[in-house]
Amino acid sequence: MAYGIPRFSSVTDAITLGSGKLAVDAVLIVIEHGDYPENEKLQKLYPRYEVMAEVMEVFRKSGRSVPVYVDKHLSYDWTKAREMYDWSKQLGFPMMAGSSLPVTFRQP
Repeated sequence: MAYGIPRFSSVTDAITLGSGKLAVDAVLIVIEHGDYPENEKLQKLYPRYEVMAEVMEVFRKSGRSVPVYVDKHLSYDWTKAREMYDWSKQLGFPMMAGSSLPVTFRQP
């Protein structure tokens, strides 16, 4: 545990706090750390869609959802990005995506 924040080994455990039921007020998906393959366009294949699919499974099992923020873009693949958007509409939760850098500490 760093800075009083527990670490979990799975997405499900993180958003259920190990209880098996949704136990957070919002979900922030940040996937930039790690070695990921690239496609033929040299795009990093960050698993944002796969992580969001795990979140959706918890939302569905819990019968409720919370706002989701995806750091950067939704996906490198239009079909996956569209499905992520569709999930938010189907389950009725607010979803945003974009860079978190504008709100981080900076020095001129």
